[in-house]
Amino acid sequence: MAVDEKYKASKGKATFTGKSFAQFEKIKLSFNNSYRVELTFKSNSLNGLLFYIGDQNMFYAVSLREGYIILQLNSGTSGYVEVVSTSKHNTGISTFIETVVYNNVATLTIGGIQNRQSYTSSSEEAELPFYIGGVHSQEDVSQSNVTTQGFIGCIQNVYVDGSTRVFSEGVVKYSSLALGCIPEQPIGLIGFPKAGYVKMPITIDVEFTLLLSFRTVKTSGTLFTMVPNEITSLAVRIVDSNIVVETSIEADWRSAQQNVSDGNWHFIRLEKTARKLDLFLDDDNFGRVDKANNWIIDVAEYSYIGGGPGNSEPFIGCISDFVINNQVQDFVNEVEEKNVEHRICPFTYGAANAIPPEKLEEVVDTTSTAAPETCALLPPSGEGTTDEGIQFGDEENSRIELNDISVFKNGLSRSGSIKMAIKTTQEAGILYYANSTKRDFLSVYLANGKVVFSFDCGEGPIVIINPTYVSDGSWHKIDAYRKSMVGTLTVDDSSFSGTNGTAKDINRILAPQYVGGILQQSIKYVPLSSQVSFVGCIKDFSITPNKKTPVTLADQSPQRVGVSACRGPSEQGVFIHDGYVILDQNVNVGKNFVAAFQMKPRVTEGVLLSVRTGDKFLVVEMTEGDVYVRASNSQEPFETSTNLLGKILCDGQWHSVKVEKIRHVIDLTVDGVVTSVKLKNAKSIRTDDPLYIGGIPDTEPGDHINSAKAFVGCLRDITINGDLIAMDGKESSGKISLNFCPLD
Repeated sequence: MAVDEKYKASKGKATFTGKSFAQFEKIKLSFNNSYRVELTFKSNSLNGLLFYIGDQNMFYAVSLREGYIILQLNSGTSGYVEVVSTSKHNTGISTFIETVVYNNVATLTIGGIQNRQSYTSSSEEAELPFYIGGVHSQEDVSQSNVTTQGFIGCIQNVYVDGSTRVFSEGVVKYSSLALGCIPEQPIGLIGFPKAGYVKMPITIDVEFTLLLSFRTVKTSGTLFTMVPNEITSLAVRIVDSNIVVETSIEADWRSAQQNVSDGNWHFIRLEKTARKLDLFLDDDNFGRVDKANNWIIDVAEYSYIGGGPGNSEPFIGCISDFVINNQVQDFVNEVEEKNVEHRICPFTYGAANAIPPEKLEEVVDTTSTAAPETCALLPPSGEGTTDEGIQFGDEENSRIELNDISVFKNGLSRSGSIKMAIKTTQEAGILYYANSTKRDFLSVYLANGKVVFSFDCGEGPIVIINPTYVSDGSWHKIDAYRKSMVGTLTVDDSSFSGTNGTAKDINRILAPQYVGGILQQSIKYVPLSSQVSFVGCIKDFSITPNKKTPVTLADQSPQRVGVSACRGPSEQGVFIHDGYVILDQNVNVGKNFVAAFQMKPRVTEGVLLSVRTGDKFLVVEMTEGDVYVRASNSQEPFETSTNLLGKILCDGQWHSVKVEKIRHVIDLTVDGVVTSVKLKNAKSIRTDDPLYIGGIPDTEPGDHINSAKAFVGCLRDITINGDLIAMDGKESSGKISLNFCPLD
């Protein structure tokens, strides 16, 4: 698998959708020896498989179960053993876990808290499949008590028995895998597999509109309730498969439509004006209260979805598109929950309408407000850079080496400060590191989004953690100050100190000092998850030895490796602005060919992908805002396009495109919409020329292309015949950025 090297610099992060998995090359496992697996994850889901190593006889797995982390293993002789965390970790916060099997003991460590369980070891050693985030099929898991439910969220910094696993190497099979940690999207869909609830800070006023969609096969359950002072002010329930609305001003209203417990999606709308309350089910009015002006709503601080306090009948099913006064409610804002699945509906009722009714889209437009002739993002006027600071992380092991270590001779060995400002969304990475020939060292790094200052004067390491969260994309000032054995770490306006021993000096420091990253080597007392290059911007870096004049980067003979001027807000991808990239010098479309990518265009026309040899070609392009595929095998060209019913593709959002040619049929899929065309006569398109993305050279014939303008926008996750293409080092022309896309 050819995979973009830039993902190594981003520490092997991957986002999983619940239907994703990554299968790595087989690894040797024996429970008679020591074995360690570490990873960091972030999720809001109750359940999901984090990793699985095993076959039908022995296995080693970690998963989420009801929010708890479960380490499970079978050594092949002793049967099943599991270790369970003491608290839930489906909090949406990055969580680092360490699992170790050694000396007949399985250990699960989270946040310094260890849980252990003994087992009987076996001398058996086997080469076993290794899955992350899910498995290919349920048959891949040998034990019924190990979940096969796919993980939803981000997994990164995977470390397996001595080596770091990145999603850019060693992957033999994968599905629906997005490299990098995609920023969390609002949670608009929740599922209740058993009795539970969500408590949210939702209140309503004298006038309001409330909408929600639901799906269930249960004949009773509470959808929404607001209960101030133990008296129900407003509730929406299912009773005997009918909708019942309760208020404090009237007897209950029951829907005329029977059987909302049919497994289909239904939606409810309540509209309260100054004088009346209207009640709708699936857009049909089933009740009105004309004296609603007498309703003085006793507002509660919180509302409940899916259940509630007291004897509320729990709801079993799924709730989606919860809207108050035209504002979609984000379930990420919940203050309390019980037995809730996020972003998935954990039921397959076999109903015909498997998605919420489209009428909700009339209330809240979740696509774009741009006019058809206007794109949400326009072609940039500049290069997307700023003179503020230095950008790290575009290349593997990006860093600055400071070969002048005179700052230590001039006083830093005894006391001084290391100052800088950083801006990042990454939660781990080296900011500064100085090593020695002995145990002495001096370091500043990120761990779990917090700054850590650590050093050793020869009598043991001092580790100072400032709890300020800095991985939020904003600038934060750092001052790591040491006076002898006492250290103080200040982040913005918050300071924390620590001390150890009586030794005063850091001695025998070696050149170079490192800023922003370090070559792979032994790093003293820095967690493995933080032994990676920093990704983000650093500015105003200085070292002040023993209250003397600050020394800047320029004063210390810096050697820059893989760094550049700090740019504005950006994301991973290939940005094309009137140019092209050559993916491969010689490509044969042949009988079978598959190309897939994601795009975020800033124009409505332009070439997305093209290969041509003589009168044989395959081209994917945008024309008047639509995506077209045109192909020819020396006969009359044929084309297909996807009409997205007015959906605007240059709306500033990512859109998926897949072109699949199987013999004489070409399928074009854009955001799930599929269209097809059949080629006449020959089933093969024989080409032997470069494959371009974003455009073609002026020297190439262009009569196979309809678009009249150059493409401007971002492409990412480009795969050809299932292989993810590495962009570093690709030949390009024009204004091309291979490693980042500006956000504005």
